[in-house]
Amino acid sequence: MSRNDLQGRAVFKRHSARWLTLGLVASAFTISTGCFSFSRNQFNTCEVQNRALNEQAKAHLAEIANLKAHSRKLEDQLIAAEEDLSALEHRTGTPRTAVGHNSRDGLGRGPVDLASGVAPSAADQRRLSDLAQRYPELRYDPQTCLCKLDVDVLFSSGEATLDADSRRQLAHLAKLVAAEGDGLHVMVVGHTDDLPIAGRDARGRYADNWQLSTARALSVADYLQRCGLRESQLGVAGFGRHEPVADNVSDDERQRNRRVEVFLSGPDTPVVGWTKTLPNLYR
Repeated sequence: MSRNDLQGRAVFKRHSARWLTLGLVASAFTISTGCFSFSRNQFNTCEVQNRALNEQAKAHLAEIANLKAHSRKLEDQLIAAEEDLSALEHRTGTPRTAVGHNSRDGLGRGPVDLASGVAPSAADQRRLSDLAQRYPELRYDPQTCLCKLDVDVLFSSGEATLDADSRRQLAHLAKLVAAEGDGLHVMVVGHTDDLPIAGRDARGRYADNWQLSTARALSVADYLQRCGLRESQLGVAGFGRHEPVADNVSDDERQRNRRVEVFLSGPDTPVVGWTKTLPNLYR
């Protein structure tokens, strides 16, 4: 092979390599351009979808805000209607505001259920009578064999929180009961005035006067436990607005009805809910 042939082949190889390299670069550029174009399209699609979802979320939030505002408006209207109804009942003198069978000077209607053939034992009668003689803050009723704390625990409207005076009063009672040893039962009974639960905060905590009266009784019972009384000694009841001791006409009278009463009974005195005191009902 001549020298010129060898040089021609070398030139051909160099040009072939260059063209091959350029081809590979062009192919790579074409592929990368296609991938870039595809990813960009996906991004644009997602961006459009995201904007649509954001608009939907804003619409839902606006709808929720409108519903909340409507709910608050309805709740305010309900509260106003209940207050108007209560005021109308006061003006017309309906039985809702009457004291009725309750005695303002006696113990009122307590939690005792004197079933036929069941009566307090003589030992309970002597014990509770003697207890009231030794502690002037207690009143004794010989018909029911109950002692009642003479001063009721009072509450602000719509509230079930004990004030400092009430805590001192209950701490003294717990000390008194503990000093008497085992056997005494303590029944805690909550009441309200006849006004409906007013105010958004109060209505969020108590749906009605039944719940408020029970919450007041539980507040007293919890504090008596913290002062040393055993849970097994305590009973709790709520009478709502249905057992007033005053007419619910003035603020002072309503304050008297926003109360918790505390009763003491002996181990044999029949009391609703204490099964051992009502053996005839649990045979």
